[in-house]
Amino acid sequence: MKSSSTIHQLAELADISEELLQKALKTAEAGGKIEPSAYDLDPSNYAAYTSSDSYRGSEHEGTSQLDYDILTYMSRVPVISSILQTRINQIAEFCIPQEDQFKAGYVIRLRDKTKEPTDEEKKEMQTLTQWIETCGEGYKFGGAWDFESFVRMIIRDSLIYDQACFEIIKNRGGAIIGFIPVDASTIRRASVTEEEKKTGHRDWVDSAFIQVINGKRVATFDNDQLAFCIRRPRTNIVSRGYGFPELEELVKVVTHLVNAETYNASNFTNGIHANSILAIKSKMNPQLFRAFKREFYANLSGPAQAKRTPIIQLDPESQEEIESVNLGATAEEMGYKDWLGYLTKVACSVYQIDPAELGFVFGTEGQTGALTQQGPGARIQASKDKGLYPLLRSVQNWINRHIIHQVNDKYELRFMGLDAETEKEALASDIQRVSNYMTINEIRAKHGLEEIEGGDVILNQAYITALGMSQQQAQEQQAPQGQEDDGDNYGQEEEQEEGNETQDEQEPDQEAGAGEEVAKSMGTKKFSIEI
Repeated sequence: MKSSSTIHQLAELADISEELLQKALKTAEAGGKIEPSAYDLDPSNYAAYTSSDSYRGSEHEGTSQLDYDILTYMSRVPVISSILQTRINQIAEFCIPQEDQFKAGYVIRLRDKTKEPTDEEKKEMQTLTQWIETCGEGYKFGGAWDFESFVRMIIRDSLIYDQACFEIIKNRGGAIIGFIPVDASTIRRASVTEEEKKTGHRDWVDSAFIQVINGKRVATFDNDQLAFCIRRPRTNIVSRGYGFPELEELVKVVTHLVNAETYNASNFTNGIHANSILAIKSKMNPQLFRAFKREFYANLSGPAQAKRTPIIQLDPESQEEIESVNLGATAEEMGYKDWLGYLTKVACSVYQIDPAELGFVFGTEGQTGALTQQGPGARIQASKDKGLYPLLRSVQNWINRHIIHQVNDKYELRFMGLDAETEKEALASDIQRVSNYMTINEIRAKHGLEEIEGGDVILNQAYITALGMSQQQAQEQQAPQGQEDDGDNYGQEEEQEEGNETQDEQEPDQEAGAGEEVAKSMGTKKFSIEI
C-alpha cells in the first residue's frame, strides 16, 4: 500500500505535467511563435494608437507634432537645401558600376570573401549588376529610370524625414522583378490592433504599412512588399518605429535663419527705420509747409517708399532746435554675420557635414601654418569620413537586405572607391612596396603582367648589398674545392695538349696532298718555293 507522501508527490507531478501540457497546447495553437518579453508598444498610451487606417493626418508620428509638409518647407531653406544637395550629389557618384579601381561606383560580389568566384558566378554577378542599373523592370513603372535617380530620390526623403521607402515588385510566382521609389511622406505604419495592444508587440506578418493621400488610405503593404528604411533608429517606444529627422532637432535653428534673412532683406527692400530727420527753420505758413513736404517726398523718397525722411518745421525766432539721432543699427552692431555663421555651423554639425563642403570658410579657417589647423581639403575629407560614409553604408544595407539578398543571397552590393587612390598615388605605393618588401615580379603579377628575367629581387639597397655579400661568400667557399680539381686534371690536360700538337703537324701534310689533287684536276702544274 502506498504511503500518503508518495500519493502527494504523484499528485504534484500530475499538476506540473498538466501545466506543461497546457503551455504546449497554447504554443501549438499559436503556431509555435516565439516572441521577446520586452514590449515595443505602450499599452497605456491610447492617444497614440486610436487613429484608424481609414483616415490619417499628415503628421510625422515619430516627431513632436511636426507635419510632413512643415519638414518639406524647412528643407527648402537655402542652408538646409545646400546640405541636402551636396550629400545627394556625393552619393550619386557611387551609383554607377565601378569602371576601375581608381573610380567610385558599386560592384556585385560574393558575400563569402574567402571564395574565388567561378565563371558561372561571374556571369551571374554581371547580370545582377546590369539588372540593378535599371532597377530591374522598375523603370517600366515610372518614377526612377535608373539606379542613380532611384538613390537620389530615397536619399532626399531620408535626409528630410529620416524615412526612405520603396516598393518591391514581384511576379505571380513571388520572384522580385524590380523596385520603385515611393513618396515617403505618404507612408505610415499600420494602426495598432487590439490584440497588439494586449500583447505589447507589433505583428509584421500581416499589413504593416499603408499609403495615405489626402488623409485617406489608398494602399496597404505587407512587410516584404515595402521597404521602410530608417537611418537614425531609436528604442524610444513613443517614436512608434519612426525615424528621427535632423530637421526636428533644427526647428529653432531654421526659424532663426529665416528670421535673420527676413530682417536683413527688409533693409534692402522696404526698410524699417528712418536714417535721419530733416529740420526746416522757417516761418512759412502750414499750408505752404505741407505743399513742400509733398514735393519733397515725391522727389526724394526711396524705392517702394523705403526709409522715408521725417520733416519738421521749426521757428527760428524761438530758437527751436532738433538733434539728428541715428535710428537704425548696422549689421556689424547686431553681429549679423556672426549670428548667421553660428546658425550655419550648427545646422552643418547636426547633418555631420563641414561648412567648407558648402563653400563656407569662416574667418581664418582656410589658412594653414605650422601652428594652425589643417586647410579646407583635409577638413572636407574628415567631413566625408564622418557623414558621407555612414550614409553610404545605410543605403548599401537597404539595397542588400530588401533586394539583393532576396534575389540571390550569395551576393551583395558594395560601394567601392570610398578611399580610392589616383593612378599617381597607386604608382607611388607600388614603388614603396617594391623598395621594401615586394619583388618586381610580384608587382607585375599584381597588375596582370608576365614575369621578367631577373625580376625576383627587391629594389632595396640594403637588401641588394646583403645579397651581393652572400653570393661573394659562397664563391669564396667554392674556390679551394675548385683548385684541387685543377691539380687532378693537370696530367690529362698535358696529354690533350700533346695530342693537339700532333694533329697540328699532320694538318699541313694533309692540306698539301689536297692541293696536289686539286691541281691535277684543274690540269695545272704545281710549283713549290722553299725559302
